[in-house]
Amino acid sequence: MDLSRALVGPVLIATSLLAQDAGPVLPRFCVPIHTAADDLGQPYGIWAAGADYKVSFHGDMTFVPYLGGGYPVNRPWSWHTTSVRVGGRELLAENPEPRRREFERRYEYDFGAVTETYDVRLEGLEQTFVFAERLGEGEIVIEGRLTSDLIAGPATPAHRSLTFHDPAGTPILTYGEAAVIDATGDRMAITTELVDDRITLRVPARWLDGAAFPVVVDPLLATHTLFASSPNSYVPNRVAIAHNAEVATSNTMFVFDRRASALDYDLFAYLTGADLAPTSPSFLVYSDINTTWNSLRGGCACVGGADQWVIVFQRHFVNSTPTRSALRAHRHASGSTAHSTAVSLMTPPSPLNDAAPAIGGVAAWDNGTEALIVFEREDNAATAGNYATTNRTEVHGVLFDASTGAFGSSFHLGGGGSTDCQDPCVTAFRTDGGEWVTAFSILLPSTGVGDWEVRGRKVDAGGTPSTALWSSPGRNNDSVHEFSPAIDGRDGRYLIAFTTADVTATNHAPDTGDQGWAQRVDWPTGAATAATSLAPVQLDTEVLGLLQTSAVTYDWADRSMFVVTWHHGFTLTAGIYAARIGYDGLVTEGPLTVLPSLTAFPGACAFDGSNRNVLLAWTSSFRVEGCIFGYPAVAPAGTSGTACSPTVLRWVGAQQIGTEFGKVNAIKAGAPNALHFLMASLTTTNQPIPGPGVMPGCNLLVDNVNGFLGTLGLRIGSSVTWDFPLPSWLDPVTFHFQDWILDGPLFEGSVRLSVPVAK
Repeated sequence: MDLSRALVGPVLIATSLLAQDAGPVLPRFCVPIHTAADDLGQPYGIWAAGADYKVSFHGDMTFVPYLGGGYPVNRPWSWHTTSVRVGGRELLAENPEPRRREFERRYEYDFGAVTETYDVRLEGLEQTFVFAERLGEGEIVIEGRLTSDLIAGPATPAHRSLTFHDPAGTPILTYGEAAVIDATGDRMAITTELVDDRITLRVPARWLDGAAFPVVVDPLLATHTLFASSPNSYVPNRVAIAHNAEVATSNTMFVFDRRASALDYDLFAYLTGADLAPTSPSFLVYSDINTTWNSLRGGCACVGGADQWVIVFQRHFVNSTPTRSALRAHRHASGSTAHSTAVSLMTPPSPLNDAAPAIGGVAAWDNGTEALIVFEREDNAATAGNYATTNRTEVHGVLFDASTGAFGSSFHLGGGGSTDCQDPCVTAFRTDGGEWVTAFSILLPSTGVGDWEVRGRKVDAGGTPSTALWSSPGRNNDSVHEFSPAIDGRDGRYLIAFTTADVTATNHAPDTGDQGWAQRVDWPTGAATAATSLAPVQLDTEVLGLLQTSAVTYDWADRSMFVVTWHHGFTLTAGIYAARIGYDGLVTEGPLTVLPSLTAFPGACAFDGSNRNVLLAWTSSFRVEGCIFGYPAVAPAGTSGTACSPTVLRWVGAQQIGTEFGKVNAIKAGAPNALHFLMASLTTTNQPIPGPGVMPGCNLLVDNVNGFLGTLGLRIGSSVTWDFPLPSWLDPVTFHFQDWILDGPLFEGSVRLSVPVAK
């Protein structure tokens, strides 16, 4: 996995990412040799992986290149050693079945006289044959039988590599040039021959006569850079991201699936630091790779009360009868960087199948131990239980206990009967009162072709969904589809993003549309129905209908700001985009071009509360990439001027345009009955205020003519506060405040408080 471009701030995002190779790149990882439990009677096997391949060892060594979702089928390549001879003596006669030994990145088939060894390396799989001692006179001849539909040869004996092609002539993998090395490091190139399905390696007797044992015969298997049916055929399919604010290091999780072919998905999870920098250690903590089933649609969340990460994903059992689809979850201790393959199972009774999960967790400081998983459920009675998407898909939810690894009982959220539901999503965390808000697309019958709309529903900490639903603004507009929602927020404040398309353009659940929208929704904790829904704001337009909203994240520290990401597929505008949205539901920054690229695919985002950054992730150009969307730099609020009062004046809260909870605080100790009159202006002055009623030496420090905004409401007390929200329509500016206090017979003036605000 490559994570690159750790860039802070909208200016850097808009410029530095124009260079495809700009920014740091984190190291990629080999997946260690491992196994996992069988599932639904299907074996997992013994697997490992490098950068562009995976390999199994539970039978003969089988090398499977990652060819990408644009390639139609897998192209496995298996080796079975049929003969090892020294001077005509067959060494496998005494031990035809090898003793198997497994290490973290090495697998051995020990035939006694010779050990066939495989080292899992990033760039390829290294095959060696180790002869521990001299076993006679004469040449060494190694023969292996190949099982594959890849084609190469024939090749007469020569020091050569062998390139294997698919039936269309596309090069897929290379069996490397072989060499022999003795114990002193003396090295000699040897010949490789291919006849039909047999490879033969020969080490000449004259070299062996002077060799120091042990002797190693060493070729290398590697994949070709393949562009199968599109430039993005290698690209990982989907990515999810989550952040744990209570962990100092390895606090950001990336989960993504990758395709060996159109029919084969594998799943990976990594932990890295929130800076996404190559200097931050990164760890592979979960993998699910085989050719028995597909693992896809991964999501992740932290669950604070259990101190665990939870990964949820879909397993599609393509080789079972009937083909099934079910949810699986992996829980991982938040402080652990060890690799694991353990899973918890939730399998519905046939003919039901589950798919497309999303997960909402519990904030790191909360004591809840259960995550909420929302997912699609299909009744596949019409297909004899074989998994297939129907036009009566239901959306369900289930609680998952991260402290025990147990799934609860699932419950219905929407769909079935005469309606179709898809695209479930859920807030990243539950509220402090123990509620998540979910959203999904629903197709409602109409007099025309049907109308996709977005609905939202609460789920409480006990797994009880609300009766009331939130409805997208097109509820009564049968001419426009609304679909593919993304949601985040907490404690009553939410943002729902969605895509729209004209009904005449499509009559099924589309993935992409021509416009992207976002809508602020207030749904207080404990309230049965949403209190208010602000007017939706249009994020972007895509002329060919290839726009797709993908993710939302919420700044829970400021409780005002949201970030939305979306994707364009149209050639002229292709890439990943983002916008920041304020408390009033309006765009403060954006659309920002995160990455202009035809090979970029919809991504994800998560809020880093420790640093008040948004972490963005996407898939592009054979990699998982990420960047940091920080707030614009702004000078701190400060005081100036000469006061005639000991009153302390300060700004409380963020200085980001779009924040709702900016405040001006004035404190005059020991003055419980003081009257406070706060003046606000865009300009300053410094004018003495002589005369009766004013304490001597007082100066007016804010201009009450040019740029004067007015006097805020009267406050009484020794410590008082004025709310000063910063609506999204503001341009960057500096506000100036001065408090005039009546505490006795004379007015007295505070220092000037200057507050720059930015976006």
